[in-house]
Amino acid sequence: MEDKRSVSYPGVLGPIVTIQYMPTMIGIKEKTILSTEPDTNEFSFVIEPGECMIQMSEDYKVTLTALETDIETEAIDPVLIRNAAES
Repeated sequence: MEDKRSVSYPGVLGPIVTIQYMPTMIGIKEKTILSTEPDTNEFSFVIEPGECMIQMSEDYKVTLTALETDIETEAIDPVLIRNAAES
């Protein structure tokens, strides 16, 4: 049963991938849901930053900084991957 407070996009990143967004008290939670077990346990993503510089810290946090203004525009925490069937 899908949560009525969330929105899901099945097939948006491939036939077995659903992206789900749900509001929280501090922002939006994004879930990547796989409907079947994939052949590999490694995934790649391409980030097209536009007019931003991408930096990654030692703890794998990614920061996007606007080139013209030097203002940090987005910080992406390390990705947490878990098996929902085991939680």
